[in-house]
Formats: sequence, C-alpha cells, structure tokens
Amino acid sequence: MGKIEINLLELAVVYRGAAITVYWLPLNKRGNSNSRERMASLKRFLDQFGWNHSKGFLADREFFGDQWLGWLVE
Repeated sequence: MGKIEINLLELAVVYRGAAITVYWLPLNKRGNSNSRERMASLKRFLDQFGWNHSKGFLADREFFGDQWLGWLVE
C-alpha cells in the first residue's frame, strides 16, 4: 500500500458534534507521542485560547505518563 508513514499528534476542538483540528505536530517517528510533545501542543492551544474556553479534555488511552498527568493537574 502506501510507502510514506505519516504520524501526527492532533489537537481538535469539538463544535456542534464535529471535531475540528486546530493544531497538529508531525512526529518524525513511529509510535506514540511523548509527554513533551503533548505538553507543547496543549500549551500552544492554551496560550491562544486559555482554559476558560474549554469545557473538558478528552484523550485516548495512549495519553499516559506521570510527567504529562502531573502537568495537567498543575
């Protein structure tokens, strides 16, 4: 099939039931994103929009790690 692997970390907002990608980070590797990549993507969003415009946060099962979860709680 395809000869090019594309791996993106995407951040989307949900509006009226549709997810709209607002930021993406190309991951030049196979596998999951790491805490640093996740924090950079979410920080970029928060710097522009802030938490007060967010009603919630949803991530899949690959979003784990003490550093990442500690940063979110903080």
